[in-house]
Amino acid sequence: MTALEIVLAVYRIFIAKNGSNGIPVSLTEKLSIGTVQDDPFDKWVEQELKTCLPEYFEIFHSGALTTPDLIIRDRKSGVIIGLEIKKLIQKASGSDSRGMTID
Repeated sequence: MTALEIVLAVYRIFIAKNGSNGIPVSLTEKLSIGTVQDDPFDKWVEQELKTCLPEYFEIFHSGALTTPDLIIRDRKSGVIIGLEIKKLIQKASGSDSRGMTID
């Protein structure tokens, strides 16, 4: 697969999960207090990819304070992409909690 084909495969996995109430997400408790790097959502995305396409991809979690969040490697072609996972959570006022910045 090419890098674009890997991105499309990841996109299709999550779009296929989209139902009338959105994509069902089951998160574990955060293990570390005071850091956003121990993120249950990142771990959920990693597990979903490992579950859905184990025969095609190797998925590696980069670890705390490391970018990108996930590394996806096509087993056949060896092509590697990095996946940076961003949560878009608004403040109570409706503004962007990230200050409209790009990593």
